Amino acid sequence: AGGAYVPLDPDSPKERLQFMLQEAGVKVLLAQTAALATVEDLIAAAPTSADAAALARNVVVVRLEPNPPPVSPECDSAPPDSASPDDLAYVSFTSGSTGQLKAVAVPHRGVVRLVKNTDYLQFTPDQVFLQLAPVAFDASTLELWGPLLNGGRLVMFPPHVPSLTELGAFIQRHKITTLWLTAGLFHAMVEEQIEALKGVRELLAGGDVLSVAHVRKVLEQVPSCRLVNGYGPTENTTFTCCHTLTRLAPEDRSVPIGRPIANTRVYVLDDHQQPVPVGIPGELYAGGDGLARGYLNRPDLTAERFLPDPFSPDRAARLYRTGDQVRWRADGVLEFLGRLDAQVKISGFRVELGEIEARLAEHPEVRACVVVAHTVASGDKRLAAYIVPAEGKAPPAAALQAFLRPTLPPHLVPASFTTLAALPLTPNGKVDRRALPPPDLSRAPTPEPFVGPRDPLEARLAAIWEKVLGVRPIGVHDRFFDLGGYSMLAVRLAAQVEKVFDQRLAVNAIFQFPTIAQLARLLGPESEPATPSALVALQPEGTQPPLVFVHGAGGGMFWGYHNLARYLGGDQPVYGLRSRGAEGGEEFAAIPEMATQYVRDLRAFQPHGPYYLGGYCFGGTVAYEMARQLVAQGDRVALLALINCSPPNSSYSRFPWTPRGVVRFLGNLLYSASYMFRLKPDDRRNLIRWRARVLKKRLGRLLRLRPRGGQGWEIDEVVDLSFQPAEGRQVWETHVQALIKYQPGPYPGRVTLFRTRGHPAVCSFDEAYGWGELAAGGVTVKVVPGAHESILDEPHVRVVARELAQCLTRLRNDQTP
Repeated sequence: AGGAYVPLDPDSPKERLQFMLQEAGVKVLLAQTAALATVEDLIAAAPTSADAAALARNVVVVRLEPNPPPVSPECDSAPPDSASPDDLAYVSFTSGSTGQLKAVAVPHRGVVRLVKNTDYLQFTPDQVFLQLAPVAFDASTLELWGPLLNGGRLVMFPPHVPSLTELGAFIQRHKITTLWLTAGLFHAMVEEQIEALKGVRELLAGGDVLSVAHVRKVLEQVPSCRLVNGYGPTENTTFTCCHTLTRLAPEDRSVPIGRPIANTRVYVLDDHQQPVPVGIPGELYAGGDGLARGYLNRPDLTAERFLPDPFSPDRAARLYRTGDQVRWRADGVLEFLGRLDAQVKISGFRVELGEIEARLAEHPEVRACVVVAHTVASGDKRLAAYIVPAEGKAPPAAALQAFLRPTLPPHLVPASFTTLAALPLTPNGKVDRRALPPPDLSRAPTPEPFVGPRDPLEARLAAIWEKVLGVRPIGVHDRFFDLGGYSMLAVRLAAQVEKVFDQRLAVNAIFQFPTIAQLARLLGPESEPATPSALVALQPEGTQPPLVFVHGAGGGMFWGYHNLARYLGGDQPVYGLRSRGAEGGEEFAAIPEMATQYVRDLRAFQPHGPYYLGGYCFGGTVAYEMARQLVAQGDRVALLALINCSPPNSSYSRFPWTPRGVVRFLGNLLYSASYMFRLKPDDRRNLIRWRARVLKKRLGRLLRLRPRGGQGWEIDEVVDLSFQPAEGRQVWETHVQALIKYQPGPYPGRVTLFRTRGHPAVCSFDEAYGWGELAAGGVTVKVVPGAHESILDEPHVRVVARELAQCLTRLRNDQTP
């Protein structure tokens, strides 16, 4: 159709996503609601109000769920065939050495050259490809378009990080014939799940240097699988060279990257761009049909890296300087020797160390810094930072990691920080990376005291953690992600735990239980694996105490909590408690019973307070009961944040027979009415009918002088179930029945209420929504914009997040929130 796509990873920091939208000039944003509710979430990161206004004006958001727009009214004829081979197909962002991302512009010709009439793989209708790579990773170009442009089958892996056991079972169950794995994942699968690879016909591995030992193991144990080492930068459309491995000589110490694939040219040149003889190292230059058009909006950088091809009669032909040092072997294949600059590969992703250094140098307490990659005992690469403090003592590693997380994805945040008095320099004044001392891999100091393993189970887990993370010693309360962990390392950790303990462990469990003490309780003899924890990681990383939010009446609300988490910053962990009923299990019929189980799950994750709890509407009531139970058990609840939540069976519904109360009631009534008239006509009509029925019932009770309105509530007064999907109505009914029956007891602490001016039942008579009669410690009321249904939508969620962040700051300073 002549358009181009820009793949975005919703887990990337919002500032990074905002830059991509703006740099690529995106006009349409396709988004799943759970992953990215609206473009306003990204607009908030715009550096200026003008940038934000431009994004809001130019970008159309198309939500893919839960109610996608109907396609029946659209045109049913094919669009005009206006695309040419040189038109843009997609834009792929990669790390940049100056700290700014680079947008590689790939034409249609490059994609076709990768998967049509080529020679390194079989692309036939009987092939079954696995789509496993993140869509924002250029390996997905092969996975998606390989089968789709050749009549093959594409099997898409569910959107989560799999354990090696899960991935192996998936490959076998779907009879995958063609598989691409990053070098790190290839090594892990060969170590732990090599049996699962025996049905694979063609296996491509690459993205980094392959281990000779792992290649030999595949050649010996899976001889029916054709193993291919794939090499290539994004600028040459995924693959430039490939090498089919049939044998390795005993003296081989590296795995060749082979020869150029079809319609591709490569040259090994010296500093004067002249060819070098066989066996002599030089820089690899690539050309041919796979070459990108250049870097979007960066003509200077394009001119620096995409040069005229002096060996082609075509004056328009160009070559891309890869920055990789290689040499021709005597047998006519290329051998990879390393990089000529500071670029490295981490988990298959290209990482420009300069990007991390540029961000780290922005910290006010860092005078100078350098980042390098080093290899740990497991064979994986880790990022290590060396810093020269601006003055006095260097900031702690946790603080530096927290500073980087809002702008860098997890795999770009260094795992260790070593303080130096000065950086070593070469005679010409450049940083001498070879003269840097070994990185400090010891456990970084934390405010919490170090607690070593207390029993054999924790000791075995600590040994696994130290091996995978390359850090020692590790305490039982140290968090996996604070020690440099990220998703690929979580995969390795889960695999090692499965091997040692002979117990299946989902990778997500490490996000939910990120300490040795928590995992020990999960794996111990008294654990109950049949009853999974209700805790879900929404934003697991950060050094602050975690915030835990309870699900809404429909069992969900995680989209709203996700929105909130994004604006609280990368240093604030946020978790949610999910409903058993929404997951297909048996739901609790009473709020105290539900709260008791959630307290157990919370204690398994965080054994001691202070706890930070919250919830929207129904979830707030459950969080209130959890807080009561925790305090009754002798623990401390530092924050109880209730979002547009009112206590049932209280004086909340009593009409305020005072002039001020009447004025407040009429104001809230008008505000609710104005909100309704901003809705779509059908939604407005249905909402008016429902609220009219509710108001009629409640006014009738008032006229009969029934002061405790909650006791007489019915389900249709709390929620209009006709708005809810049929499959979710049972959960709604169970939760609302539990709410109606709940008799809230007193709470000795303070409640922090985030409330709008209007409320769906148009009865917000009390400024504190009735919590004042229950919370002995008082109620802090934060009035925020929006309505009950939109308080966690854009742009209102930003105000809620700002107010909540201020509460957290005051608590850390021992002040009232």
